[in-house]
Amino acid sequence: MPVLLLALMLLPLPRDAARAMELKHIRLNDGTPALYATGEIGPGDAEALRAALDEVSKDRFGARVVRLNSPGGSVFHAMQMAQVFDEMRVMAVVAWDDLCASARAAILFIAADARLLLGNGRLMFHGCEPGNTTSELSRLMCTGDIGRFAGEQGFSPDWLFMGLQGAEERDTELYVNLRSIGCMGLQQPPGLAHYGARQTRACNWP
Repeated sequence: MPVLLLALMLLPLPRDAARAMELKHIRLNDGTPALYATGEIGPGDAEALRAALDEVSKDRFGARVVRLNSPGGSVFHAMQMAQVFDEMRVMAVVAWDDLCASARAAILFIAADARLLLGNGRLMFHGCEPGNTTSELSRLMCTGDIGRFAGEQGFSPDWLFMGLQGAEERDTELYVNLRSIGCMGLQQPPGLAHYGARQTRACNWP
């Protein structure tokens, strides 16, 4: 599989929301159109994502490519964006030095039909922040919701919950790179059906 490189960065699409993702139309080195999504997830992002993806042509596998680079954001609005991913068939790419973190890693990346981590790209998972409240019960419920979402996407509903829970108990984050992604079974090359996670080795949570 050829390595995906990014080129021809274009001007950002106009946005109205003050706290929203920035969406840019780009092309990969092979000329494949893609959408580059950066910044925090917030209100209105699902609608903006749908409109932007409408303008992205499908790749040779019939998917629209989205490159993710974000610290995360609202779990609620990430769920809405994941629904757009599901409806429009998306391949998610985290490339080179990009970081796909928090709600974006736990929700958007696993919602994609195909998923690629390239170069020094990283995913980061941590205990769920449901909103203004920081109560232990709210955190557990929020993390459980993400675990159930993972199950709906074809993954074991336990692995992500255990990872998020373990990170929160240790007050740390779980970073996943090309060397460790096999333990979570998250890499799903394009052209294959979305069968869910396939662990190639046991995960040793930090």
